[in-house]
Amino acid sequence: PDSEKPVTTFFCISDVHLHKGRPSGDIAYAKGLKNISKIAPETSIINLGDMTDYGDNEEFEAVYSTIDKYFPDPSKVLCILGNHDVRSNKLWTNNREEYKKNSTGQSLRAGHP
Repeated sequence: PDSEKPVTTFFCISDVHLHKGRPSGDIAYAKGLKNISKIAPETSIINLGDMTDYGDNEEFEAVYSTIDKYFPDPSKVLCILGNHDVRSNKLWTNNREEYKKNSTGQSLRAGHP
């Protein structure tokens, strides 16, 4: 068997749907990221969308403060926007740049720079 170390490893996370009205979801998300960071501290995470329920700044702030606590290196995190993350009365295609920044000014880490 090949004993080479893998180039990278990653955990996929999907459909977290963090919502300010459901603190239990925030707790479960934090516990999950904490466990991943302990089990595999060198790993990356890929969030496959629907990090938030309604895509508002408060929900994104909760997502990113939790991610940053356990995965402070942004090169280890890739988040892909889902339909819940871009809910708004505005169209995503016309407002993509607006959605690249959340209330803390951080990039959504989605798409190309």
